[in-house]
Amino acid sequence: MNTVKRGLHRYQAGESPHYASFPDTSDARRRWVVYESLPEITRQRVDHYYGPLDRLYVGQELPAAAKLAILPTDIADLQALGCPMRLAEAYATSAGWCRAIEKWDWKPLFNLKVDAYQVVLDLIVPLQLQGLRCTNSRVLIRKLAEWRIKGLASLVSKHIGNNHATVDSETRAWREEFLAFQYGQPIKPTIAQVARLYNEQAANRQLKPLCEERCRQILQRPRVKLLWLENRHGRQAARSLTESHVRTRRASRPDAMWGIDGTTVQLYSADGRFLKKEWYMVLVTDAHSRAIIGVALDRTEVAQVVLSAIYSAVKFGGFAPDFVQYDGGAANRGREVQEALGRIESHGIQGQPYNGKGRHTESMIGEFEQRVLRHLDNFVGGNITGRSLQSRANPDHLAWQLKEGKLPSPEAVQQQLRKAVAVYNNTAGPDGRTPREKYLGSIEGRRQLAEQVEADLFWTLRTGKDGHGYRYAERGIVMELRGQRYYFEVESAPGIQDRVWYEDNLDRRFYLKYNPLELDPTCVHLYDIASGEVWQARANRKHEFAQAPGEMQPGERSILNTRLADRSATLDEARAKREEMAERMRADHVPEASFELLHKDALNAAYANAELEQIEAHINGKAFAKTEARSARPPSKPQPTDLSHTPLRVDYDLIRRINEAEENDTEIDPNTL
Repeated sequence: MNTVKRGLHRYQAGESPHYASFPDTSDARRRWVVYESLPEITRQRVDHYYGPLDRLYVGQELPAAAKLAILPTDIADLQALGCPMRLAEAYATSAGWCRAIEKWDWKPLFNLKVDAYQVVLDLIVPLQLQGLRCTNSRVLIRKLAEWRIKGLASLVSKHIGNNHATVDSETRAWREEFLAFQYGQPIKPTIAQVARLYNEQAANRQLKPLCEERCRQILQRPRVKLLWLENRHGRQAARSLTESHVRTRRASRPDAMWGIDGTTVQLYSADGRFLKKEWYMVLVTDAHSRAIIGVALDRTEVAQVVLSAIYSAVKFGGFAPDFVQYDGGAANRGREVQEALGRIESHGIQGQPYNGKGRHTESMIGEFEQRVLRHLDNFVGGNITGRSLQSRANPDHLAWQLKEGKLPSPEAVQQQLRKAVAVYNNTAGPDGRTPREKYLGSIEGRRQLAEQVEADLFWTLRTGKDGHGYRYAERGIVMELRGQRYYFEVESAPGIQDRVWYEDNLDRRFYLKYNPLELDPTCVHLYDIASGEVWQARANRKHEFAQAPGEMQPGERSILNTRLADRSATLDEARAKREEMAERMRADHVPEASFELLHKDALNAAYANAELEQIEAHINGKAFAKTEARSARPPSKPQPTDLSHTPLRVDYDLIRRINEAEENDTEIDPNTL
């Protein structure tokens, strides 16, 4: 560039005949240099880099002339013949090139017409002009001759403007529907099988048979494809292949909208002799800064891991979002997640299940995997249908790591993921700013949460099965999370149960409030079941004592002895109170519960009935006759006594009167007995 500037300056100063130039009338900033005035070495360099001058000139001037030669009337005439708009524009472009080539004077630059048109052919072949596709310069010359005679008709296909479509419309529609109906069956027949079925029906209808390739072409027409795609491959596949995308503007500021989405962590860990993907991650992203502000890991997709991700997002900057976008997963729609969003006054937006077109988090997960996770040795790789080898893992390298024991443990994979998130958030973009800087840069228009609200934000109330609460039993409170049971009890000291509280609240039911962000909860809070808001006590995780004495930790034996002493003291105190109670009852002449006391009325009634029978038999003399008859009989084999008919009388009133007479040293009147 400096050489050219010096040459132009020397020519204008009259110091050199080279680099003659003149200004461009359309652009004052540009000057045209005369090719013949260039030094010999410079002309050789121009020819080397730009090719022959004549070709360079044609390549600049002819396309501009062709663009100006396109007439709107050509498009209107073609549409009047039934030509689609896009096809009409393509034909009009070809017509513009034909007009420009006809007006072009090639003789000053070329000696032969064939050579000149070969240069033009090199320009139009890459353009794939409709109706003007040529293989050599002689074919181009022949097509231009037809253009001079027929004009636009020489370019347009013979199918444009005929009435074949109207004549065969019913046959065409039936053929398309038959092929779409058969090919769209869920059992997924092949095109060859569908073509055979069609030809069998076509013979009966006296129609021409179709080959497999023709059937494939018909089935791939857009309007026909819509008829069979969903029924053959399912709704999600049809939506992915046919739904149009809606462009959206990025959120104007941080926290205007967050996104929540989860996926399997694409990092292998070692599991013996096998590769294993251990973790499921949930990411919370900011739509404006495209920063990953929250991340949580678990082995399954549950509400707790979603809450943990939201909580980490709140802790990232201390702000709350206006809107939160998520998919239709059960964990996202669960009561606990919805309650958490309600507490931070955020509106939830549920996207369509298994459709990531409208969610920015889907694209961010792919970007995170390809820009950061891909550089880890244990990266799983992208989708197996991906065409790019850059998105796939090296299987030989993974096998070597597994063989040599180089793969990390599941716990190490957690550290890898958190480090990768930090790298993603601190990688500068094209504007020189990192996602972290964009998210934390400005606080205008954002809602910052108070510290006390943030501390108690995600504690969730659990009401138990059917809202009946949780019973405080001998084992304490039992709560189940992620298929595992956790035991809690109210303590007076670490590892020692509060004996007084236990005696007052045994078998009482409570609502629980716990922090679901803790994967291994350490405590719960007990609330009154009537309102669910009145706090009762804090229950800590029950201490687990070593079963083997030799495995006890320092100080654990003394805690166990104190706990056992408290447990024995509970029974001892109850036993002492029971003896005192018995003494008071005996002092009040309260009889102890017994069989006779519990069934007093029934026993008295049975005795009374037996006594009346004896009196009646004595009056009639039957009892004496039966006695003499028994004495006259020979002795017989003794029979077993039937105690069920033995009369029994227990007169408790008489017993009481006798006891009172003995105490008062008095006698009982026989007439009153």
